[in-house]
Amino acid sequence: MKYILSIQTAEFPNSIALLQEDGKLLEEKVIEAREKTDQLIQELVSMLFKKYKVGTKDIEMVGVCLGPGSYTGLRVGLAFAKGFCQFNGCKVIGVDAFETLSEGNNKSIPLIDAKNRRAYYKLGNKIKVDDLKIAGKELKLKKGSNLFGSGAVQNEAFLRQEFKVEDISNDSEVHRLSAISVGKVALEKVDKYKVDLFKIEPIYVQEANITKSKK
Repeated sequence: MKYILSIQTAEFPNSIALLQEDGKLLEEKVIEAREKTDQLIQELVSMLFKKYKVGTKDIEMVGVCLGPGSYTGLRVGLAFAKGFCQFNGCKVIGVDAFETLSEGNNKSIPLIDAKNRRAYYKLGNKIKVDDLKIAGKELKLKKGSNLFGSGAVQNEAFLRQEFKVEDISNDSEVHRLSAISVGKVALEKVDKYKVDLFKIEPIYVQEANITKSKK
């Protein structure tokens, strides 16, 4: 039996999960602490391996969320994934946060909070970040739009007022980036994923509408 280890450190709370090769979840561990994430990941991975009698060589691949999201969190999660796979000879499969959120829910519009009434969003195949008023117009949000993700939750009042959006779920699990979904999406991508281990990088998105100061 082979296993999948998955890591989500793009957005708080962080999490790791251990799945069987058929996608069946063994367990997810949610990391509530905001400090020493790298140390906690190592400790929780060791705990899961011991509990389910899994050796490092039993891991077929590590799925890791590449963002967009927390700059520090993304670096920590990817560094662990790369180090683990380089040492143990398994694959790293990078998954973007929108693939993760949309796993099993592709009829809604995901928004990821970028603070200060800004959000990450996906337009076609391009990931963008902007003020919600601009993002909403580009996404053509309207009364019937179904939104989810941290960007929808954190800015619910504004979205309802500005775009008359009504459908924002009150189920916290719908909006959470989870290591479970990272692992399941990684499993779907494994046969087509050809990115070299050392070339996998976090997704950092530049805001388009930045006014540069004049010198």
